[in-house]
Amino acid sequence: MERKIALGKIVKSVGLKGDVRIYPYSDDSSLREGLRVTCAIDELLVEKLRTQKNMLVARFAGRDSIEDVKDLIGLEIFIDREDVELEEDEYLVRDLIGCEVFDKGVSVGHVVDVLQNTFQDIYVVEGVRDILIPAVEAFVKKIDLIARRIDVELIEGM
Repeated sequence: MERKIALGKIVKSVGLKGDVRIYPYSDDSSLREGLRVTCAIDELLVEKLRTQKNMLVARFAGRDSIEDVKDLIGLEIFIDREDVELEEDEYLVRDLIGCEVFDKGVSVGHVVDVLQNTFQDIYVVEGVRDILIPAVEAFVKKIDLIARRIDVELIEGM
């Protein structure tokens, strides 16, 4: 399993003191002050971080001017998998992809995608027939990432 997770992309500099604007790939960014991230050319320590208009604005230690960040523009930033902060019953999409899905003990397919919307995530399962399963307690009964298994209870017509 890949150890690095892409958090976002540095899209431009902000001001003259080395701040950069980051387009985050997720609403729940694990980016925080004091965290070490990597990009294609360097390891960076997040010194300051704030949110501005659905974007993140960061300053990295040792990069204190607009000249110091020019080489970062356009690069993705990555975090170590171990540094991702998840709540109980939260999962990374990448961890769910490929899990086998069982309805009352019978395999119905594998998760091939997770659609994210404002109400709940929806697991896209491909098998004998394709199924969309809302990721809510009423349907999803157990997720075991070690066994790569998701147990669900589907209703008639799903």
